[in-house]
Amino acid sequence: MHDLARALADQLHPGAAPRDVTVSFGARRQAPIEYRSRGRGGPVTVYAQALHAALYGLPTPDESLPTALDALLQATHTATAPEQKTVVLRQVAEQLRNAAEIIQRYQYRAQWDRFPTDVAEQLATAHEQAQQIAQALDRVAPAFSHRPPRPVPSPPTPGAPPPPWPPCHHRPSATADLPRQPVLRERHLLATTDSLQALLAQPRCALGVFVPAGLHPARAERHQLDQIARAGADLFEIGLAHHDAGLDGPVIQAAYRRALSRGNVLARALRAVEHAAGLRPTVVMTYWDPVSRHGPERLARLLADAGTVGAMVVDLPDDQAERWQTAAKAANLSTPRFVPRHLADTGLATVAAGASGWLYAPASTAPTGYRGPLDVPAFADFTTRLRAASPLPVVSGVGISTPALAERVAPLVDAVVIGTPVVRALMTAPEQAPALTAAFAQALNPYATTETRA
Repeated sequence: MHDLARALADQLHPGAAPRDVTVSFGARRQAPIEYRSRGRGGPVTVYAQALHAALYGLPTPDESLPTALDALLQATHTATAPEQKTVVLRQVAEQLRNAAEIIQRYQYRAQWDRFPTDVAEQLATAHEQAQQIAQALDRVAPAFSHRPPRPVPSPPTPGAPPPPWPPCHHRPSATADLPRQPVLRERHLLATTDSLQALLAQPRCALGVFVPAGLHPARAERHQLDQIARAGADLFEIGLAHHDAGLDGPVIQAAYRRALSRGNVLARALRAVEHAAGLRPTVVMTYWDPVSRHGPERLARLLADAGTVGAMVVDLPDDQAERWQTAAKAANLSTPRFVPRHLADTGLATVAAGASGWLYAPASTAPTGYRGPLDVPAFADFTTRLRAASPLPVVSGVGISTPALAERVAPLVDAVVIGTPVVRALMTAPEQAPALTAAFAQALNPYATTETRA
């Protein structure tokens, strides 16, 4: 803070001591969407606002607000394929949901600041209407993915006026009889699912790498995924950023906050999934709140369209498990389950019965990012219980902080997923992430199980 104060002082009055300038900020969870300053104005207030804007990625007063709607408006002029038109409408629906969230926050602010009652009421109405329009677009968007049948022209009636100019001449498409994109996408998903099952059935322990979506700009993110795949990652876990990631430690929570501050969380995640799925089998990791907010059926469809083979909801409520499993199955997604270490055999059997793809066995009972020792014998007992309850592969993560620990855990599981070590590198020195991945891959390579598991 002393360095920050000196930087402020130098900006305002070169040579001034830090004690001559005082700037305070209120750190709140909602800070990324609003900022205030209190004072008599002048350069201190202006500079404080600019600093807060830079810290949280907000526009300064002389900058225009970024708008994805401008890009979508341009896309309507270039989207010619039916699937592209569907994507544009779905993106418009997503932007409307973002708008609805912004409106709701201003509604709460109006109530808190005791604005006239009609202000909050009108904002509440606008929030509800934005959500309704978004839902309506979700319903009609798929219609654009299917070409309507062309009407057969009837012969001209004698004496009828000529058709309006210019006449529309339709040239039949050379691919009109080929399967449309949804069928091709389903085949791709089935092929990718098969490749994931084959990967986890190999005698060696596979390496998964967790990457939070939206941590960096899209081009940099794609480059990082490419490098991590080449360094030895066998599969990807893409994290959907969430503001209350209770099972994650400070490193991944900080990464999620950075991703949230960039906005358009779901759109960025889908782009990351699409690229990752082109490199390695990819599974999305999320919390229940984003699933509930976007709708299980809708989110499952979007993830499947992006190419993921499964989605693991780490805090899936028991009373929502059936709905989520039904939505995922309809979208051809597997539903790996996070299995807490404390579960009794009856609870473990219940969780395993609703899982597909794999069972996730945390190597530690601590949040992600734990860097202490592991009780490997206790973990071995836990994996034995899992294999007795289900034939599904067992994948482990949480607390596997070094290649040496990965080497010790590898004989017990079908795959090891590393998260915090790579995320820490991506946050501070992204160029180190590939080498770190390679070190874990090398540690896992010598180990193979004695039998191939189905």
